[in-house]
Amino acid sequence: MRKIKLLAAFFLSAVMILVSGADSIRADTFFSQLFRGASKSSDLVVVLDAGHGGSDSGAVGNRLMEKILTLKIAQYCKAELEQYNGVKVYMTRKNDTFVGLDQRISIASVVKADVFVSLHINSAVSSSATGAEVFYPNSNYRPALSVQGKRLASAIQKNLTSLGLRNRGLKTANSMIGSSYPDGSLADYYAVIRGAKKAGFPGIIVEHAFISNASDAKTFLNTNSQLKKLGVADAKGIAFVFRVNDLSKLNVSDEDVVTILSNLLNNAIEACELCDDNRIIKLKFVKENDLIIIAVKNTFNCDVICEDGNIKSTKTINADEHGMGIKNVLKVIEKYGGSYVIEDQNKEFYFSIVIPA
Repeated sequence: MRKIKLLAAFFLSAVMILVSGADSIRADTFFSQLFRGASKSSDLVVVLDAGHGGSDSGAVGNRLMEKILTLKIAQYCKAELEQYNGVKVYMTRKNDTFVGLDQRISIASVVKADVFVSLHINSAVSSSATGAEVFYPNSNYRPALSVQGKRLASAIQKNLTSLGLRNRGLKTANSMIGSSYPDGSLADYYAVIRGAKKAGFPGIIVEHAFISNASDAKTFLNTNSQLKKLGVADAKGIAFVFRVNDLSKLNVSDEDVVTILSNLLNNAIEACELCDDNRIIKLKFVKENDLIIIAVKNTFNCDVICEDGNIKSTKTINADEHGMGIKNVLKVIEKYGGSYVIEDQNKEFYFSIVIPA
């Protein structure tokens, strides 16, 4: 399992490798050494902050109370995140209690948070306001946290709007009284975003829907199943941005995963090394809907050698000595009842594999 977790950390989403012509790389050696020397990678620490609580009810409208809704969304989000391998989830409150804003950040700091996600429900004087929006850190002071926060905000917002919520966009809010960071730059308006940045981790605020709008309340906030969809949307956004995935209990052995990746990468690297420029390899390794998806796309600069209508090699020299890498991969695919697609187009070679997880 330690091996699979390392694979998750490296290849969960599409990554791009620029191949240097000066350095020769053997993928099989890389993976075997990586696995032999593997030590457990540190878990992603997520702190979920259910807004308001206790004497602070938050917004109230349409017979709903924000503090109750945010706690349920946080609980559903936590449950979803805990399905992933390599994630630790903490909550700033587990029940209907009041927790101060500074205390929320202190809790996150104590557990060494990697990210702080504050969950809220919006409200407005006008009952016509609808939709979801996410606040992320401004670019002042530790600008990398702004970049990371914006990516997370974007992923969560995309998931929420896919549920049917109106897209109110991604936003930053600066201090209205001129508060500044230690470097003298203008601070963020929201205390938890400001506090998270000072503590060294990105903090965002997710405003899921408007409790003051009858349609939003009825469609997105009125039942546990609706709140669960919001929590899962948040969780999937976090998992996507921080590249975590549940690669535990796969149907494929570690050795067979190594066979696939090492052979595909060896072929891709060797092909790229023959390119004069534009040496690019794209690799994807994910688990989706009980399927393992492994795909490699690489540039090449030679003709494709075919045998019996099947692609054998992209090598023009001693072509008869090649093709074993693909054959080894096909044996693994057949072993698990998987399927594959091999294509070449516009000097790009593409190999995609789908295997039951």
